[in-house]
Amino acid sequence: MSVDKQISNVREIVKNYLEINAERAGIGLLILNPESKDHIINIGTSVLCAQWDVGYPPGGFVQAVIDNDLSGTFARADHINREAVYFYVMMLRNIDRPQNI
Repeated sequence: MSVDKQISNVREIVKNYLEINAERAGIGLLILNPESKDHIINIGTSVLCAQWDVGYPPGGFVQAVIDNDLSGTFARADHINREAVYFYVMMLRNIDRPQNI
């Protein structure tokens, strides 16, 4: 399977997880804004891809999330990601890598 297809599959996983868990993660109001929702899906995709070694090396914020570096995570977070950190951690702890990735 191509890397682009793998990333597309991960993006769909993140999108579905966000739709189900946004309120639980405390970001329900953020996803009312389409740009914020897309940003969270993009970063969430990067988080899972980095965790599962799919695609390209992650940026500093995503690497800090993967490394469980709390101070680095918040130091590198933009205003949307500061609100979505718990969501990214929920994903890392609750989504197992599917066989089609």
